Amino acid sequence: MKTRPALIALYAAFITYSLLTLFLGQSGVAALERIHSRHRLLSANMADLDEKHRRLKAHLSGLMTDPEAVAAGARSLGLVSKGEYIVILDSSRYCCDEKDAGEVLQLQDIQKADSGILGVVSLTAGAVVFLIMLAAGKERNAYSKRR
Repeated sequence: MKTRPALIALYAAFITYSLLTLFLGQSGVAALERIHSRHRLLSANMADLDEKHRRLKAHLSGLMTDPEAVAAGARSLGLVSKGEYIVILDSSRYCCDEKDAGEVLQLQDIQKADSGILGVVSLTAGAVVFLIMLAAGKERNAYSKRR
């Protein structure tokens, strides 16, 4: 049965190649983790957008029903009523930038593993395992013939 060690070595090489592809390939475990990370970012962004939407709806509702809110909004645009004076303050120190809820659009694309390099590495590892298993099978056959 000379073919049995070669067949076992071929199976071991195939399993090695398959495992490397499974864990490091474009659809492997590492890629799945990158997708889950992107999903978490998108979910957080959706929560931010929902909160911003809620605040804007409340602000719009206030503008539609409260005359004081309309007057405050007009003042923020630089409009004044009769008898009012404009006082300009340097408020750059007191204003804070609101977080842009659409920041996910600025994310980089999900990085993909280079399938060419992965294929070469996986095939090389498979070939090394094949040769080792083949050599071990021949050694075992030589040992059993000596007995």
